[in-house]
Amino acid sequence: MDDYRGRAIIVGGGPVGTLTSIFLARRGYKVDLYEAESDIRCCKNESAGRQITLVLNLRGLTALQCAGINQQIEAMCVPM
Repeated sequence: MDDYRGRAIIVGGGPVGTLTSIFLARRGYKVDLYEAESDIRCCKNESAGRQITLVLNLRGLTALQCAGINQQIEAMCVPM
């Protein structure tokens, strides 16, 4: 039997799943992250070229700060 202690599986690679994966990995877990949708930035399909509008509020900024990745993300943001 496989030993699953210290492992985590996250289903959903959206903002919450990705941030959860970061927090668990920093606590020493081996994380497997699964997302059903293809990456629309690189795939040639009907959703290619669609704009992704994502609003980042104070709660989201605080979570990014706790993860230590707020500066990298904020550098890509456009103020509203």
